[in-house]
Amino acid sequence: MTEKKQAILNAALDLFIERGFHNTPTSLIAKEAGVATGTLFHHFKNKEILFNELYLSVKRNMIEGLQEGLNTEISLLEKIGYIWGYSLNWLIKHPQEFRFFQEFGNSPVISKITREEAMNLFANIAEPIIELSESGLIKESYPEFIMDYFQGMMYTTVKHFMKYPEKFTDENISQAFEIFWNGLEK
Repeated sequence: MTEKKQAILNAALDLFIERGFHNTPTSLIAKEAGVATGTLFHHFKNKEILFNELYLSVKRNMIEGLQEGLNTEISLLEKIGYIWGYSLNWLIKHPQEFRFFQEFGNSPVISKITREEAMNLFANIAEPIIELSESGLIKESYPEFIMDYFQGMMYTTVKHFMKYPEKFTDENISQAFEIFWNGLEK
């Protein structure tokens, strides 16, 4: 990715969070990125394409390190714990990206193709969740619910630790995971 394209994505992230999608003109994104408006349109045909690329870019950034840890030989519960811990730490360290997910994760601007591509990015994370739902270790449920439950508990936990940063300790992270797990365990 070129420096200019990355600058456009960074500016768009901040401005979409601050102003919303509809109240953020491409001219302002270009200005904040330090590029000409024509340069923005060279990289992104329109604001919707920019928004969709930003969505995928944030997802890719999150998933990058997460997949590395799942390639090791660990138990299913350890994999779920790893996904939990990595996701929690990444979201805490990237508050703008977290806000973007929260505010725009269900945006109608995100195309069906972009959603499918994002799901493909998270296929390695979905595998342990699917395995978990079929394992007999948890209350009977289906993978989509488990993933939504995971995301809901994760977002609640991130918001809590952002509100009380002094509570963001290894002990409290473990306790949060235990609370999540106790909601699933048979």
